[in-house]
Parts: sequence; structure tokens; C-alpha cells
Amino acid sequence: MTIADIARERSMSAEVRKIAYRQTKEGMVVSLLLHPNDAPSALVNAPLGTRYIMGLCELDDNEEPKEVMPDTGQSKHDKTPPDPVADIPGRANEPAETPKGRRKFSELPLSTQAVLACKRMAFRRFLFEKYGKDIRLIGTEDDDEIATGLAATMVRELCGVKSRSEFSTKGAASAWIGLYSEFQDWMSAKDFLDIE
Repeated sequence: MTIADIARERSMSAEVRKIAYRQTKEGMVVSLLLHPNDAPSALVNAPLGTRYIMGLCELDDNEEPKEVMPDTGQSKHDKTPPDPVADIPGRANEPAETPKGRRKFSELPLSTQAVLACKRMAFRRFLFEKYGKDIRLIGTEDDDEIATGLAATMVRELCGVKSRSEFSTKGAASAWIGLYSEFQDWMSAKDFLDIE
């Protein structure tokens, strides 16, 4: 009996959705979202740091398992080539590339980048640790409405703008790029297990 056979025999299962991916000095951190009703109690009650062996299978639009090409790990029906620079340091802290037809985070207008960043709990935690006084800034989850609003106000103050339309000015653009660069450095230095 192989370790895969033993793992299959003792496994728990749940449908999950990938919501974040980043790289740390210790390895890759992949955040998966599962519905509370689908969460196996053994997983919920296990202490942080519990080790698991994991097998994943992507689902298609019909809730059927997708076939994966063994040489690339890509889904057989996915015609998008792997991102050749995805593992370059500095790129790992950008939000994952969006589905086909959408632009990468770094290609979005600066005002849109700021809006999306403010919705991320990790970015709000960075703002709180570096510049904040109001603990509500962190919030309780990604896209927490109150925390996102506080973060947006703080970003506008730090970038010297009163509205999103001003992010295209040279000074505000430079301030935003600097602030987001600080966030990326902060992310690289953090142990992400305590963030989300």
C-alpha cells in the first residue's frame, strides 16, 4: 500500500476555492475558502501547524473534475500558458492573475489598484501596523466594509489626494507606488500564518 493509498483511505473532503497565493521565505502560502457547512470537524478542531498531505482536483463549470496534463499541471482545457515570471520575487505579492480577458493587478489604473488593495485584510493590517491608530482598520475578513472605508481614507491621506481621480497626478502616482512597494516589502518579511 502506497502513501497515496493510505492518504485516500484516511482522507476528509470538502469543496474549496483558491482565494490567495503568495510566497514567503518558508514556502508558498495558498489560502483556500470552504463553506462552514463543508468544513470537516477534524480540520476545524486541529491546532494551527497541523501537517496534512493534500490532493486537489479542479472542477469545471459542470461540477465535473477537469483532466490535468501531467507534464505541466495545467488543466487540459486551459489554453493559457503558465506565467513564466510568476515565481520572480516581488511578483509573488501581487494578487493572483484574474481570469482570461482581465488585466493583471500591475496593469490596472492606480486608483483601481488602491481600491482593490484596501479590500485585502493583509493590506489593511499593513496600514494599521505602519500608520494606523484605529484597530477597526484591520476588519474581520477581506472586503470588510468599514475596514475597507477606513483604509481608503488612510490611503488618500497618505497619497495626498481627495478623490480617486487624483491618483493619475504625478505626485499621487509616485506616493501610491511607494506605498504599495512598502506593502510588498512588509509582506515579504511577514510570517503569513498570523495574517489570515
